[in-house]
Amino acid sequence: MVDVTKIFEHMKEKRKKELRTEHLAYKLCEKWDWQISQLSLQKLIYIWHTLYAGKTGKKLVTEDFEAWPFGPVLPSLYHECKYYGSDPIPTDAFFEG
Repeated sequence: MVDVTKIFEHMKEKRKKELRTEHLAYKLCEKWDWQISQLSLQKLIYIWHTLYAGKTGKKLVTEDFEAWPFGPVLPSLYHECKYYGSDPIPTDAFFEG
């Protein structure tokens, strides 16, 4: 299993605060070679967020999750990616933050 704490502490080190949702989404899409759907991305971010919060007691992203029928959702990420449906998110979907 990936050590979430080490990865995200490194990413947050430069910012000294929670990550912006779009920055985290960009990094995860990049890690999965842009072969990830927005539903999978939402679930990954939620899992990593809860693991990080459980280990550190801190939030990973600034935005709050909402309970939707298919699981937890970051609304801003959904609205940014909903046009892709179940297709992989393209490389130009986010600007590296």
